[in-house]
Amino acid sequence: MMMSFPTQQLQPFTLYITVSVPEDPPETLARRYDYDTSIIEICEEEEADGTVRFVLGSTDFDWGIYWHRELGDGTWYTYEFTEPSMYKGPPGLYKSWTYHRTDVKQSPRLHRHVVGLVQFLRVPDKIGEKITGFLDWLAPLVGSNTRRDDTWATTICLQTRLYVAHERKIVDKGVEEFDAATLLYQTLHLAYPEVHTMGHHNLRFDGDPHSLSGAWSPPTSRANFCEEDYAITFYLAEFINALTNVTYVYLALRSMYGPRSRGLFAPKWDFMSFSLLVLGFGSFLFHATLRQTLEFVDELSMMLLSWSMLRSLLILRQSPTNIRYISIALAVFFISFSVFYVISAKIIYQVIAFWVSLILIGVRIRYLFYWAKPSFSKENVHNWAVRVWTATFTCLFGYLIWNIDLEFCHELRAFRQKIGLPWAFLLEFHGWWHILTAIGASQVMNVLREVREEVDREKKE
Repeated sequence: MMMSFPTQQLQPFTLYITVSVPEDPPETLARRYDYDTSIIEICEEEEADGTVRFVLGSTDFDWGIYWHRELGDGTWYTYEFTEPSMYKGPPGLYKSWTYHRTDVKQSPRLHRHVVGLVQFLRVPDKIGEKITGFLDWLAPLVGSNTRRDDTWATTICLQTRLYVAHERKIVDKGVEEFDAATLLYQTLHLAYPEVHTMGHHNLRFDGDPHSLSGAWSPPTSRANFCEEDYAITFYLAEFINALTNVTYVYLALRSMYGPRSRGLFAPKWDFMSFSLLVLGFGSFLFHATLRQTLEFVDELSMMLLSWSMLRSLLILRQSPTNIRYISIALAVFFISFSVFYVISAKIIYQVIAFWVSLILIGVRIRYLFYWAKPSFSKENVHNWAVRVWTATFTCLFGYLIWNIDLEFCHELRAFRQKIGLPWAFLLEFHGWWHILTAIGASQVMNVLREVREEVDREKKE
C-alpha cells in the first residue's frame, strides 16, 4: 500500500481506497485535519456467530473507492451517510445512506476533504478494461446490504480481488488471509503517519457554496481561510484576502520610486523591497486560486522577506568579502530549505523557520542598537527603537485578529451576513493581517535603510 500525495502520478488500472474527513453539521464551519492515531486500534467483540474484529475510530471518517484507469480518467464510488438535519431534498425522500458514482478527471486526493488515497490493487491491463463495469454493478449491490461505509469499501476490495483472480484463472491464496480490520487499520495509519499539535493550523473552512464552481476549483491548498470561496467573483477564490495584498505591492513600489528615485525605468532596487514585492504577488496568487503550488510560493515568500531583512542586518559594518560570504550562505540556506520544505510539505517547518528568522532579526537589531561599537547616537537609537517596537506591535495585532478570524469564524460569518456588504469586508480579519504586516515590515525596512545610511556616513567620515 502507499499514500498518494497530490503531485504524484497514480498507477493505471489501479484500485484505491479514499479516506475523507466527514462534513460537519452546519453550525461547525471547520474540519479538523489532525487526528490522534493512538486511539485507532483493532478491537474484538464476541457475538453469537463468533469473534468479530473491528477498528475503533474508523467510523470517524468517510470511506470511498477510486478506480483509476489512466491519467485524467477515473471513477470515484462513495457510500455516504447524511444526518437528517443536513438533508436538503424534498420531504419524504430522505435516505440515511446514499450511493454515488462520479467520473473524475483529477485525483480525489486533490479534493479538499480527502486526507488519504491508498493503493489496494494493481490490475493487469487486459482485465482492467472490465473492472469499471464490474464496480458499477458491485458497488450499489454491496451498499444495499450494509449500513457502514468502511464495511462497504473493504467488501468491494475483497470482491474485486476475487474477480481479478477469477479472470486471470488463478487461485489467490492471499484472499484466505484477507482481514478487513487490518486493512482499515493500516489505511488510517497511512493517511495519518504523524500528528502535529498545531491548533488552528489544522483547521480548514470547507464546503462553501461556490468553492467548486470557481475558475481555479477545486481548492487544493492545505490552508483555507474563513472568507467564503468565490463569494464575490468567479475569478478570485478569496476576494478580500487576495486584494489586500496590494498593500505589500504599494509599499514596495513606494520605496523603489520614493525620494531619490531615478525614474520609472530605473527604480531603487534593494533586496528588501524586492522581497516585499514578491510576497505581495505571491500571496495574491495564492488567495486568488487556493492552489497548493501557489501556497508554497506564498509561504516561501514570507521566508524571503524575513531573510532579506536578516541579510541587511548581518552585512552592516562588514567587509566586502564577509558581505559576499554572508549573502552566499543565506542564499544556499534559503534554497536548501525551500527544496526540503516543498518535498516534506509540512507547515510546521515553515512556521519554525519563520519565527527563528524573526528572533534572529530581533537579536541582531538589539545588538546593533545597544551593544555594537562604535555606538550610534542615543537620539537615533531611541527613534529607531520606538519605530521598530511600533512595527512589531502592529504585526502582532495583525496576528491576533487573524487568530480571531480562525477561532470564531462561525460568529464572524453570521455577523457579516447580518450587516451586509460593503461593511462585511471590514470583518475579513486575514485581510487585515496582510495590511498590518505590510505596514509593520515596511516600517522596519525603513529603519534598516536609515541604519545603513548612518553606517555609510560613518565610513565617509
